[in-house]
Amino acid sequence: MLKRLTIILVLFAVIAMLPTWTFGLGNHTVSTPRWQYIHYFDDRAELYDLQKDPNEFVNLANDPQYAETVTKLHQYLPEEPQWKTFVRYHNYKAVVPTDGSPMLLFDLAYRNDVNEQKNIAKKYPEVVSNIEKWLARNQAESKFLIMAD
Repeated sequence: MLKRLTIILVLFAVIAMLPTWTFGLGNHTVSTPRWQYIHYFDDRAELYDLQKDPNEFVNLANDPQYAETVTKLHQYLPEEPQWKTFVRYHNYKAVVPTDGSPMLLFDLAYRNDVNEQKNIAKKYPEVVSNIEKWLARNQAESKFLIMAD
């Protein structure tokens, strides 16, 4: 009986550590009973101590005191090998597939498309062209990029 309970608790702990896709491609959340870690496509992050801050008001992700916790939780994020690069450009989010297929483009300011169901790349070829030119000029050191003008 104790062995079965131990196995159930271990399985629960493993399941609790699995990442969950949140709003959009490249955005993920890792939750444990204590921590809520959110990693966004542009490499921004949020970390909340759910025991001390259950309403998630104080973001601890950039606090050096919690760097080890961020590193530990970050390892559970999926690699997403189908995406080469994520680029934030103003309100746009560009997603570059690794297979060479055309870039996807989403308008993050468009409220009815929070789950990124509408690829607007064909509607805004000049935005896609600007991002492609920028990527060609800049060697990406990260999968998560922010493009300034």
